[in-house]
Amino acid sequence: MSDHDKILEIIRLKDQVPIILDVRKTALVVIDMQRYFVNPQLSLMRTFEKLAPGVTAGYCERVNSQVIPSINRLQACFRAVRSPVIYTAIGCCLPGGEDLNQMWKDLDRLSLETIGQRMFPL
Repeated sequence: MSDHDKILEIIRLKDQVPIILDVRKTALVVIDMQRYFVNPQLSLMRTFEKLAPGVTAGYCERVNSQVIPSINRLQACFRAVRSPVIYTAIGCCLPGGEDLNQMWKDLDRLSLETIGQRMFPL
């Protein structure tokens, strides 16, 4: 068995152990689930599709069939016990997106150059 296979086996065994959460001390944090990260009609996915056709199909299918339903179930569980649900978002407050970090500025510029639209709603 290779070292890589050994690590995968350790991960498999670890994943069999149930996670025990203290609901009095636990919050659900939902990260990067904005529409423009998961909707194939919006600029991020359209840019990626223009650059590499077909690249987003599996991602969008998985997000819609597995990720979003899982998040919805977790939200329902956390809300049922009145535990906090926290959302993060990436966006900008300044009109030209000057307050985006460099990676997002680069992606925004790429989107403008590729499909003629900004990646992020301003």
